[in-house]
Formats: sequence, C-alpha cells, structure tokens
Amino acid sequence: MHYKLLIVSFLTLFLVLNSSAQNRIKWVKPEAIFNNNKVSDKYYFLYFYYNDCKWCKHLETTTFTDDQTAKFINQKFYPVKINAVSNDKIQFNDKTYRTVEIDNYDFNELAVELLNGKMSFPALVILDQNFQKIGVHQNYYNVDDFQMILAYYIGGHYKKTLFKYYTNNYCKDSHFNNLVSDK
Repeated sequence: MHYKLLIVSFLTLFLVLNSSAQNRIKWVKPEAIFNNNKVSDKYYFLYFYYNDCKWCKHLETTTFTDDQTAKFINQKFYPVKINAVSNDKIQFNDKTYRTVEIDNYDFNELAVELLNGKMSFPALVILDQNFQKIGVHQNYYNVDDFQMILAYYIGGHYKKTLFKYYTNNYCKDSHFNNLVSDK
C-alpha cells in the first residue's frame, strides 16, 4: 500500500513540475520566416551554431533555458535557429543560399554573409522588422549579458547609442525588466 502511495505521489510531483516547466524558445524554421518577406511586428533573432560547438551547446543549456529570457525572446522576436554548416538551401530576400567553402570548412552562404565572413560560434544576428541586419554578437553570453543585448535592440538603443557605451549605463531593472511583458 505504501508503494502505491509513493508511486502516486511521485507521479503527481512529476506532473506538477513538468506542467510548470520553464518557457522554452519556440524556434521557427527559416523557410517559415524568410519565404514570407512581409514587414513584421517583431524583430528577428537568428542563432547560428554547429553541432560540435561546445559553447553553442553551453549557451543552449544555460542562457537559452532561462525562463525570463525565453519568454522575452518568444514575445519580442521571431527566433530562428540555423546550423551554419548545414547543406540545406535557404531562401532569403529572393536569393538562394547554398554551401560555400571557407578555409577548408563548408558553411551556408547565409551565415557567411550575415557574419561578414567571421565564422565564430555561437553567433547571434539581430534583424529588424524589414530584415535589415542591425547587430551581430559572436560569443557565449551568460543570462545577464544576453538580456542586456536583447534589451539594447528591443529598447531601440541601437539607433542612438553604440553598444560599448550602452553597456556602461545598462541597468537590468530599468532596461530589460521594463520590456518584459506579462502577456
């Protein structure tokens, strides 16, 4: 009898914990976004990675799993996850991007173009609502630094302040937290 009670208790706890799980980034396939070519109400968050990238995996299991960060990305961006070494063709702005060789490595041309040929991962590219590139960040970022980057773009600070100056005056409470919606 105690075993049944223990099993029921365990299952109940598991279901409660699972149902209140963290927000997860809802990645959108590139073709779903890029083939649309309409002006959007959101910015675009492009995450370039490759499978054997240690820091990419670390970013995915730490920073990207933060509840508040994932919620913010889902609310304010169309998040697109792109394997930079994939052989898949990607249609974007009426152009087809294929694989190209750089220093004996194969990369997708879209990654090469958006990263200006600097193939360092993980890489984050921010596009505005009209698919114009407004930012590139290539590194692993902890949650606080990553939220600062997101707030820089969504708060419109990139229009008037260089990022290096923005970082000196950044305050999470007044910049990031004010932009997070409870919706």
